[in-house]
Amino acid sequence: EMKDPTGALAAWEWLRSPQGQNCNLAPFCTKDAERTVVSDYNYLVVFNGPAPDKTQVSAMLQKLPNRHDSSLPAILTFLPRQGLVPDSARYVIGPVSLSAFAPELDSTKPGFETGAEAQIADYVLSKAAPHHRLAIFYYPTPEMARLHTIDFKLVPGTHVKRSGVLVAVVLASASDAEADTLLSRVEY
Repeated sequence: EMKDPTGALAAWEWLRSPQGQNCNLAPFCTKDAERTVVSDYNYLVVFNGPAPDKTQVSAMLQKLPNRHDSSLPAILTFLPRQGLVPDSARYVIGPVSLSAFAPELDSTKPGFETGAEAQIADYVLSKAAPHHRLAIFYYPTPEMARLHTIDFKLVPGTHVKRSGVLVAVVLASASDAEADTLLSRVEY
């Protein structure tokens, strides 16, 4: 049980398998050969072994105590869908998950302690091109976003764009043209 759906979603994205496939057992569900990972409301549930059916999952989720429904983070709506590598998105709410999914940004201190959130995902721009990683940071105010943009621009090889309360960062390995293409897909 998590405090809210945001925590459950972050845990679901952390625990899901890179080889996982989406499933329709719950709003957020992925399965691989060994386990099924489900997030619903403020709960994260892992089923080991064969995947349960939808009726079993629904019945079990209905019996969980203290289910809290609230809005999911707004940042999830800003992640571009075009070229998104399936199951690569990760919701980041602190330095530990940032270090796990974008260690290049460890030195930036992006402001998690003051309410910043991030989403990191891989993208393919063409069949011949390698994957590129995009990090989107969501801040409580435009001023906070502006101040943190400066730190992101100091990281070697990054390409940065700020719009309102959003800061988008394409991590190293992208050419200027590839970064511009990916950054142009982020809209606030």
